[in-house]
Amino acid sequence: MKTSILCVVLFIASAQGSRKHVREFEIPHSQSKDTSLELSMWKDLIHKKNLTKTESDLKDGFSWKDCGSPSAAVNIQSLSLGPAQLKFPGPINVASVFTVKKLLSAPLMGQVYVYKWILLFYIHVRTYHFDDLCSILARYKNNCPEQLKKIGIDCSCPIAANTYNLKETQLTAPAVAIPSGNYQIKAEVSMRGTQAACMELYFTVA
Repeated sequence: MKTSILCVVLFIASAQGSRKHVREFEIPHSQSKDTSLELSMWKDLIHKKNLTKTESDLKDGFSWKDCGSPSAAVNIQSLSLGPAQLKFPGPINVASVFTVKKLLSAPLMGQVYVYKWILLFYIHVRTYHFDDLCSILARYKNNCPEQLKKIGIDCSCPIAANTYNLKETQLTAPAVAIPSGNYQIKAEVSMRGTQAACMELYFTVA
């Protein structure tokens, strides 16, 4: 399911993208002549320090973290993402080992928070909300990657409890306008009000 989340993050959340959406990733200029920012504004703009990584923490352009609680339905053991700098459009190689501890069924609610490294901080630039990830995944059922189907995930719910070993699989990133730079994405999934999965990704866009 973690890999399914990654697919959603990279290809569904950004699928709405067009040139006009570049502005959604930009921080608007202040309309005030007062150059000082209120403390509350900084709290809204700057990601909490204990949840961020500096640019030097990015190894080969990619880093990840399973931010789920011990009781989360999904635990991730390994995850790789390449190439070192992602291109839109372009190929993306994904491999992962993850464990689904209990049956995942609809509705699976999701939230995706996007942060971009600007000067000294990861700045929050966009939030996506999904009422049901299962219905979104179902759109790809007829075009589900073969490697996913081989391990028993056919891009639909429910997803059975099991340990899944996804070998390197090549996906195609959509042609959307995303400014180059370092990004952090935090994706959270809940099922019937309980955390099902949480994942943080740090990657570079060429």
